[in-house]
Amino acid sequence: MPYIPTQCPGGVDLDGLRKWVEEEFLRVAQSTAVVDNVRYNVLYAQPVYREEGMTVFADGTVWNPGGGRGLYQRTGSAWVKL
Repeated sequence: MPYIPTQCPGGVDLDGLRKWVEEEFLRVAQSTAVVDNVRYNVLYAQPVYREEGMTVFADGTVWNPGGGRGLYQRTGSAWVKL
């Protein structure tokens, strides 16, 4: 789960600020925790934004990066089936 910061509530006292900061740090820690599994959405078109190392699941019919349905990783300027 990605970390999306929340805005510090206005008009809080020191204890309220301390609680908000603690909750934000907890959310940061949870966003960087190791996961046991990952679920990929099936993509029917190549992502507009492509980055080295990106991993996606292609449907293999509407969007076929070259090896049919499955997981692909962006390496250089190509999609490589995993």
